[in-house]
Amino acid sequence: YPLLINIFMSLGFSPLWAGLIISNICAVIALFFLFKLASIDFEEDVAKKSIFALLIFPTSFYLGAVYSESLFLASSLAAFYFARKKRWFLASILTAISVATRLIGIAVILGILIEFFLTKKSKLFSKEFFFSVLSLIPLPLYMYYQQVKFGNSLSFLTNESLWDRQASFPWQAIQSSLEYLSAGNFLQFGNGARVLTDLLFFMILAGVFVLFFKKMRKSYRVFYFLSLIIPLYSGTLTSFPRYALVIFPFYFIVASLKNELVQKIGIILSLLLLSAYSILFINGSWVT
Repeated sequence: YPLLINIFMSLGFSPLWAGLIISNICAVIALFFLFKLASIDFEEDVAKKSIFALLIFPTSFYLGAVYSESLFLASSLAAFYFARKKRWFLASILTAISVATRLIGIAVILGILIEFFLTKKSKLFSKEFFFSVLSLIPLPLYMYYQQVKFGNSLSFLTNESLWDRQASFPWQAIQSSLEYLSAGNFLQFGNGARVLTDLLFFMILAGVFVLFFKKMRKSYRVFYFLSLIIPLYSGTLTSFPRYALVIFPFYFIVASLKNELVQKIGIILSLLLLSAYSILFINGSWVT
């Protein structure tokens, strides 16, 4: 994402405009591939509802902001789409882009490999499998760059301490949120409300995963699960509502719900949160 911004800056754009252009173009691409991917398994109505579910997700405004979510979502959705179509070379390139964009790209790699084994069981050492493995290249290349530039190949992880993040067991992130809220801090407007909403987002996304586990495609299960768990290793749930934005199987699930009452309640709550988050974000407040 920063590399793309630099490319646009070399063309005369300011960093802000470069980021806005990239994010919004990628957001449109993400919507396109969300529809195409949903259309493989569902009827057109569900595919359209998936787009609607993404657009009203409480943190969807990040897709148009100078954040890497839209680029990651576009590349990961396109990677899964081309993997489903057995176009492995394109899928591997797009997977590599997702890995280069965010660490959570590891979840895309494993999801695509599961997709490969579902369709290519008898050709483990084929060129298609080789293409899939090539998508791992961006990570060691980036680690090498970090070593040359900063003398630490893992500086992108160790520097997370600047944001009060540290390597932890997954359950410690949940435990620390519960301990903070149990002290009565959930009544505070600001940090208390943020910790509470971060925890609620995780619980809802995790609950949906458990309830609809058997209905999800195996590759989507892997992606969904790792997208839930990897952020927890930072020892905090901070920013989880933003991280959850890219868990695309969630949109397929809510779009295919048959209970209209549940759908309406979900839409109302989501729009209310989206409005509140957007207002806070526009006014320069820390959202998530």
